[in-house]
Amino acid sequence: MFRPERAAVVFSITLVSSLGLSPALLAQDPRETVYFTGPNNTISKVTSFPSGTAQPVVVDQGANFKGLVVRDDGSGGLKVIAASSTQGGGIRIYGAADGAHLGQVVGFPMAAGIAVDTGGSLYAVNEVSGGPDELILVPRNASCGTPAEQGTCNPGGYGDAITLDHQVDGATLLAGVQFVASASAQSALYQAGDVLVLVENPATLWRYKAADIEAKKADPGSPDPTPTSVLPTSSFGGAEPTGFAFAPTGEILVTTVQGRVLRFGPGGALLSPDFASLPGSGVKISVGLQGGISKAFVTVHQGGSVQRFTFRADGTGAPDGAVATNAPDGVGNASLTDAVFVAASATPVNVAPTSAQIITYEQVAVPGLARAQAFLLPESALEAGRTIPSDLRAAAGLPALTVPPYLHAFELNGVPTFLVMVVDSSAGIFQFTLQHHIQEHDFGFETSCTTPTQDPSPQEPRTFLGVDLDDPPIVEGLSFIDISSGCASNLGRGGGTSAILTGWDSRSVNDRNDPDNISASKLNRLEAALLGTDPGAGGLAPFITNKSTKKALSNLLNKAMHAFGAGNNPDAMADLQSFVARIKSSPGSFRECLSGGGCRNAPGELVARAVSAIYMLCGAGSSCNQLLAPLP
Repeated sequence: MFRPERAAVVFSITLVSSLGLSPALLAQDPRETVYFTGPNNTISKVTSFPSGTAQPVVVDQGANFKGLVVRDDGSGGLKVIAASSTQGGGIRIYGAADGAHLGQVVGFPMAAGIAVDTGGSLYAVNEVSGGPDELILVPRNASCGTPAEQGTCNPGGYGDAITLDHQVDGATLLAGVQFVASASAQSALYQAGDVLVLVENPATLWRYKAADIEAKKADPGSPDPTPTSVLPTSSFGGAEPTGFAFAPTGEILVTTVQGRVLRFGPGGALLSPDFASLPGSGVKISVGLQGGISKAFVTVHQGGSVQRFTFRADGTGAPDGAVATNAPDGVGNASLTDAVFVAASATPVNVAPTSAQIITYEQVAVPGLARAQAFLLPESALEAGRTIPSDLRAAAGLPALTVPPYLHAFELNGVPTFLVMVVDSSAGIFQFTLQHHIQEHDFGFETSCTTPTQDPSPQEPRTFLGVDLDDPPIVEGLSFIDISSGCASNLGRGGGTSAILTGWDSRSVNDRNDPDNISASKLNRLEAALLGTDPGAGGLAPFITNKSTKKALSNLLNKAMHAFGAGNNPDAMADLQSFVARIKSSPGSFRECLSGGGCRNAPGELVARAVSAIYMLCGAGSSCNQLLAPLP
């Protein structure tokens, strides 16, 4: 569920990624303040677009600033991270409130474009005339939050730079870089978790796949990945691109030397009309929120200004104020540091609310935002009754969730540790489900899936869900419940967003001598949810308005349970597939909200429970994966 208000809390559990702890996105939210770089070693902030005013925040001798990003550190305040394009330049970090110079993150001569992913890691490109045109990654180091590690970290909590590509194919001048946080699962030329690099000369947009970047992170000495083309030179029609950003709908917006802001669809088609026409040469563009409304911010040379645009319904930009300034370059705000746009779509949409997590929305009826936090929770920190600690509950907005005794943590540096992701989304998915894909290895875990010919290992990674404070109740109460639907990294299917915990399950999968085997438990809980008449106890029956649909679902589930009891798992799986098909073919048989109050995605929850049961009945091997969409 979506909670925009959350206070930052300091607590003893290791906070890996503080990505949702700021107040609601209001007009005066500091995260909505727009910052931009200038030629005189300065970084300024816009104080008012309507009145066209700005003031310097950072003055740093010896720098020649280009691109910038603004990072929200919750209670730690905003940080401005900028690329310095001098010969001895690099990536530098500053306090946004007071302009304090916090140090150079890494050296990177002629640094130009810079981007930040949803985990805080940085990507940057340079502009070396006649030299190597490079793409680097500066990983944010989770262990920098611990006192023992602070002396070994670079400023801003970063590790050492990794060169992802020592020479971007065919480039003589690089323009910009962006992390892909959201993309259509079917039509896009890129996917969530990828990194795109814009080349000014010759005009090109390249894609570096998420899997290739992960491989390079794991082995920096491995061969450079080969990018694939998103927009070839011919796409630009002779225009010279200088910067790019993603619109809320997933379109690519590209600034050009010619003063056009081009629009490209997720499939790469040039759209007409242009997003905007500028009063001079376009330099960089970013997209963020102000007053909760999507805006585009564009820097312009030849006269010099920072232009603001509001998105029209047709995808073009309506001028919405400007600030005159001398030759600005980088521009951005922190409003989307902890949030990802989720566009309405009739096909699956992938989003990366953290750089180690991808959520696939089956369909999106109402667009919105997705936010996430990631926590490392030592199993030894669980309180009485295996309840998650009070400091974690306060920081993440969770009730007193309990971890069942059969759910155990994987070792991390010798300490059994749970990975907990807390996800909020305001996107409407009634009738549909979410697929969670969590990459535990990004946090240092070593987990593996079994081969198709083996029984699943008890320490195969599984995905568990727990409700948060504003979720409707489930039949399991405040216990984490298994929603696993596959084993490929860590894969689970749900009908909503809440707390997602990864670990391993000591119960048997299908052993009928074990009364609490996972398959039997899932079938019983599915029956309790389907037939339950009390919404306050997780019952979904009141949300099913068509009696024949309710009866058909009950009959199919009853057949599946009898087949399982008779040892006939294939028939049980087939009955559950029919159960899912009946729900999907009966959209008018469910209501989202009750007349007396209370709303939930009942069809999505029933489908998610059935799909997870099918995975277990199949044997929970890697050949049993129940994928909503191909993994990115």
